[in-house]
Amino acid sequence: MSLLSIRIEELVEESGESIQSLAQMGNISRTTFQRVKSGERSAAEKFFKSMCRALRLSATEVEELETLLEIATVGEDVSYTRQKIIELIETISELTEYKIPFSKQIRLKEINSQIKPHSQMTEIFAGERNVLEIIQNCIDRELFLS
Repeated sequence: MSLLSIRIEELVEESGESIQSLAQMGNISRTTFQRVKSGERSAAEKFFKSMCRALRLSATEVEELETLLEIATVGEDVSYTRQKIIELIETISELTEYKIPFSKQIRLKEINSQIKPHSQMTEIFAGERNVLEIIQNCIDRELFLS
């Protein structure tokens, strides 16, 4: 059972309604609702919205379920990576807004194995262009390698 299906089951219990009555309120299939709740099936966008309406969820609860749906769909690692990319973009936005100089510290695994075998070195990338190139490479890896 996924975290999403566990949370949906909790929300159904908290509502005090049966799956049948919630399915009727949301104008959705009872069987589909049951399968999503048990984790046998993933929730399509239209179903997801109708289910949230039927459960009368707050914006915070909907956001929580959206996060759990993403984790169930793409996996925890990819979801975590995407969240970190969003945080980087927000940081860039703040830096740009306040005109703070860009700088990013990167740990390199091996720069030159002949000089220092199996050592880790740190390099600081300064300047808007260099930092943005690093971020672009991270985003490209996320989009094309996952």
